[in-house]
Formats: sequence, structure tokens, C-alpha cells
Amino acid sequence: MHLLQKVTILGCVLLGIVSLCSQPLMAANSVQVGNCQNQNGYPTISAAIAAVPPGGNVLVCPGTYPEQVVISKPLNLAGIQSGTNAAAVIVPPNGGLTPNTTRVSQILTPGRAVAAQILVNAPTGSVNLNNLTVDGTGNNLAQCPVIIAGIYYRAASGTVNNVATRNQVVGQDCDRRGFGVLGETGGTSSAPVSASLTVKNSTMRVYQNVGLTADDFGMTVLFVGNTIAGPEPYTVNGIQMVGATGQVKNNSVIETFSIYSTGILADASHAVLISGNSVEMAGVGIGVSSDDSIQGDADYSTVQGNVVFDALYPGAGSGAVTICSSNDQVQSNVINSSRIAAVFVDTCGNSTYPSTNNTIKSNTINEACAGVLLNTSGNTTSSNQFSNVVNTVLNGNSCSPTLAPQGNAPTERRINIM
Repeated sequence: MHLLQKVTILGCVLLGIVSLCSQPLMAANSVQVGNCQNQNGYPTISAAIAAVPPGGNVLVCPGTYPEQVVISKPLNLAGIQSGTNAAAVIVPPNGGLTPNTTRVSQILTPGRAVAAQILVNAPTGSVNLNNLTVDGTGNNLAQCPVIIAGIYYRAASGTVNNVATRNQVVGQDCDRRGFGVLGETGGTSSAPVSASLTVKNSTMRVYQNVGLTADDFGMTVLFVGNTIAGPEPYTVNGIQMVGATGQVKNNSVIETFSIYSTGILADASHAVLISGNSVEMAGVGIGVSSDDSIQGDADYSTVQGNVVFDALYPGAGSGAVTICSSNDQVQSNVINSSRIAAVFVDTCGNSTYPSTNNTIKSNTINEACAGVLLNTSGNTTSSNQFSNVVNTVLNGNSCSPTLAPQGNAPTERRINIM
């Protein structure tokens, strides 16, 4: 068998592309980056992308690649193993990153300059990334309005699998402008733009804003099996969806250590499923909220089977699981050591969207000022198990005594979106 065909087979295995592997292998569909497996490839990822036909495979040998990668056609980009080395690492070019696009979102800071390390820019068809590391160390971005993104799907669809992003940080004085993985469509509630993004089995750590985010109406996501860790002073949210919908399952969000962060946020995200996740040390563990400002609801969402530990926010109007929408199901979660409430139902300041007809049932709650804190009417609680809880079910937006230390704590929690 020809060596390039062998490389193509390996790429199929890594990418999990059944349809590709079931077809006759064609060497012309795959190109290699770097020198490994007894073959000389292109010197840069960018050169290989320019050479590969649409729908082809770019297979990256282990090594360090100082470049900003732009992808504008459907393809599969995958790191491959050579010997005992399986680390293909993309880092900023010498001199640092430069802005290479603008933010397409019409909801969140539209038009802002973005320096993306991998930019997937509106291709017709899917772009799939596998077994790559994207490291923002040495980005040299001095202009605070510039956003840094490890991977930016800009009006694009695809799958990110077994990828690591890290160090997407501009500086502590730059108002938190770093993303591990960012996906946006540019759609609004009145004019959605369709795209889909799957991110699985990946890690995002040391980011300056949100580790994993998919924004805008028309975006459908599957986030499954990821680990997100972004310690203070950087973190805003671990996983974020604004206007998007879909499923967030079996992820771990850990060590955010910020009272202002939300582990998993679904804002204006209709009928989202948040299931089987673990969230530790966030200000709010899981937040589901409708949003007047962008005319989107988060109704008919399900928060189920998650574990939330040590929600840090010390002020009134907060819960480890915070619900600010209607007809949601909060069930079978384990919530331990919440500073205020384990589950809090509120309007979050919305006037257009009520927060009612929510069901809170079969949750296991240990240690909280209030097990369920209801600041709206028409909600149902049943079959919850409470231990070491001062108030099992309480009406209002605050309770006492709290688990939080006394001090200059904010008086009210508002979920942050970026």
C-alpha cells in the first residue's frame, strides 16, 4: 500500500469519518504537514490547507507550528502520532498574533476585532478539527479591544474533537477578552442564521473570558465530555450559550474561583438540555435565563442529573442553579454547599418573559441557606431531599444565615454574558 494511503487510513481512524473510510482511498484527498512517517510534507498548516481539495484531509505531524490558520473550505484537520509523539501544537507566529477578522455576532460586541489562532470562516460544508493543541502563549496583543480566540467558528459548522486550547489571555487590564473555542452565526431572534457546532472530548483552560461558547440565534450545539478550567482573575463563564440551542452533557467545569462566573450559562437559549455535568467553584453553577435585551427565551429547558459543588456568589438573588425562564425542569441534580440557595427561581430583571411554571423535583441538596428559593409564583417543588438546609423551600430572593463570609459582597447577582 502507498504510504500516503496509509496516512489517509490513519486520518480516517482519528477523525472517525465513516463515509470517508468506506470509500476507495485517494491519495489526492490527503496532504501532510511536517516530516514524519517517512514522508516529507508541507512546512506549514496554511500551505497544506491551500493545497488540499475541499472535503480533504490535512494531517499534521507532531511539532510546533507558529502561525494563524484560516480555513475557508470544508476539510478535516487532524494531528497524527509519530512514534511516541502525538502533540501537534499551534502557537502564535514570531511577533505575536494580529487581528484577522471581526466578530460576526450581532448580539455581543458586534464588529470587534478578533485575533483567531484557528479561524473557520464561513465555508460551505463542515470543518472538523481533531487532536490539536492551540496555545496562546506569546500572543503579544497589546490592544485591549482585540479579542483572542483559540478557535473561532465564524458563521461555520463542524466538529472539534480531542482538542486542547490554553492561554487565550490578553492581559488582566483588558476586560476579559479571551475565548478557548468561540462559535457565532450572526443570527438574531428575528433573523436566525443556521449553523451547528459539536465540541467533544476537549479541554479549555486559562482563558480570559469564556472557555467554550456558542452564540447567536440559529446555532445548534452539542457540547459533550469536555473539561473547562479557567482560574481567576480571568474567568467569566465556563460554558456559554447565548441565543443558541442544543445539548450540554457530561462536561466538567472546575476551579473557576470567581464569584462573578457562571459554570454553564444558557441565555435566551430555548429548550436546551443541560445534563450530567459537574460544576465546581463557580459563582453560579448553572444559569438558565430568558433575556429581554435580545428578545429570546430559555423556556422548556431541562437541567437534569448534574452535580454542582460550592457555588461561591455571596450576595442576594443567587443560586447554585438559577432559573430565570418558564416551563423548565430542574430534576435529579446533586447540589452541595451553596452559599445562598441551591435552586433559585427569579425573573433576573426581565419584564417581557415571566419565570413561572417551573418544576423542581427529585434533587438532592446538602448544605444551603435555602434548598429552593422562589422569587416568582406558579412553580412546583416535589420529592427533593434536603440535608443541612436552614430553609427547605422559601419565598423571596434572600435567606439567612448564609454560608458566605461577611464582607463587602454585592447585593444582587446578575448573570454575565460576554
